[in-house]
Amino acid sequence: MRPEAKRLLLTADVPKGSSLDATTASLLACSFRPPASPPGPAAAGGAEPTEEAGQGIGGPPYVAARRMSDRELRPLRSIRITGDGRCLFRSVAYGACLRRGKQSPSDSAQKELADELRAKVADEFVKRRGDTEWFLEGDFESYVRKMRKPHAWGGEPELLMCSHVLRMPITVYMYTSSSDSPRIIAEYGQEYGKDNPVRVLYDGYGHYDALQPSLVRTQSRLRGV
Repeated sequence: MRPEAKRLLLTADVPKGSSLDATTASLLACSFRPPASPPGPAAAGGAEPTEEAGQGIGGPPYVAARRMSDRELRPLRSIRITGDGRCLFRSVAYGACLRRGKQSPSDSAQKELADELRAKVADEFVKRRGDTEWFLEGDFESYVRKMRKPHAWGGEPELLMCSHVLRMPITVYMYTSSSDSPRIIAEYGQEYGKDNPVRVLYDGYGHYDALQPSLVRTQSRLRGV
């Protein structure tokens, strides 16, 4: 069970001279919110009890869920992603393939793409060390070294770096008690565009699945994995 709600960082903590833009800084200023009760098979969407438990470095921030536009309310289909510690990277890689107009990757292809994306994300942390070191938990080099391990699951910092690596917007959804449809809780990489983002579904307990519109539109290919 996650600890009591804790601040990841404050916008006011952005170091002077940092190149982080205001949008990124404000996203990073969001707080974690713990689940209302311990996860169970039903609450966690049928996830295995041991799925990625205790391996996390971080989780997505709590962002006040906003109402989606009519365009965003197109039916979304959840794609179950294997919970092997790579679920965030698998989900993002899956969505990136769809956004490029490619076929949905198989489970084995997801694993390969996820490991490749993870390596690039770790490299991106190093590349952007001046902008990222201050909001990562603990020692920077230890954090990056751990994140390179295939079963260390990622969270908000990794989603942010994924958007930079892929040069694509990423939108995180989550089901809330007040709605039968998932709500947007976080958005990253909007400097790369806002249409047809990579969509992932967070279950509130550490697992990510992929989301895709029922009718997927082909987009121009962007540089990425």
